[in-house]
Amino acid sequence: MSNSDTNVEELNGKFYFPIVLNKKTILLIGLFVNKIRIDLDANVPNSTRYTLELKIGINRAFNAVLSATYMAYPKIAADELKLSSENLQVGFLSLFTKKKHANLKYRYIAFIHTEKFGLLVLPIFGLYYLSPTKNFEANLKLPIRADVTYKLNGKFWIGFRFDGIGPSCNLNEKNYSKDGAYVYKASK
Repeated sequence: MSNSDTNVEELNGKFYFPIVLNKKTILLIGLFVNKIRIDLDANVPNSTRYTLELKIGINRAFNAVLSATYMAYPKIAADELKLSSENLQVGFLSLFTKKKHANLKYRYIAFIHTEKFGLLVLPIFGLYYLSPTKNFEANLKLPIRADVTYKLNGKFWIGFRFDGIGPSCNLNEKNYSKDGAYVYKASK
């Protein structure tokens, strides 16, 4: 463990293409791209990590209160953007949303993902709340993420975001280990 600092540059984009199949069913297609430049080691400056993730799923409304979303997430996450078994990860999500009120929703999520450190099986409990004045918003998906914001006026908000469990990324460079290595993004 080192007490030294490092510079991190991150650029990402999310693109979603929902296709309405009928009044109760939506086909969900999305793409997530990410590039991170970081100094992992003083001897290997400016390492770059890439993520290219396809999102494919379906959302089904059963009634005015209950809906479900099922998603698959194949992705490449590595220091080289190439398709290989070492760089490929796959995730699956089942999300059930129960609308308590127009501004309050509960979410029950099962998430399974093949991270580089092993299989991740995670129950996630969520809550979405928007105050009647629309000044306070909480979007919680615990233990993965929490976003809480308060609108001060028309142009300014304050709040916090917590990212609990982050993604892993394969290291193809043999500078770290001849048997392979990975990095893991986490909040501190």
